[in-house]
Amino acid sequence: MKFEVELWQVILLFVMVIGYICNKLFRHESRITKIETSNSYIIHSLDELKKLSENTNNIIRAHVGQRVDDK
Repeated sequence: MKFEVELWQVILLFVMVIGYICNKLFRHESRITKIETSNSYIIHSLDELKKLSENTNNIIRAHVGQRVDDK
C-alpha cells in the first residue's frame, strides 16, 4: 500500500490549521469585547469601584484620626 502526498496538499493543510487557530482566537476576543461593553457590566463595575473607594477613604480617615462625620 502506497501513500503519496503532494506539496499542494501539505500547504493546504497548513493554511487550514492556521485559519482554524486564527478563527478561534478572534471569536474568543469578540466574546470578551461584547461582555465588557454591555451596559449592565459597566454599571456594575462602576458601583463596585464606588464602594471600594468609599471604604478606602473611610479607612484612611480612621487611620489619620479624623472621623467620617467631620466632612
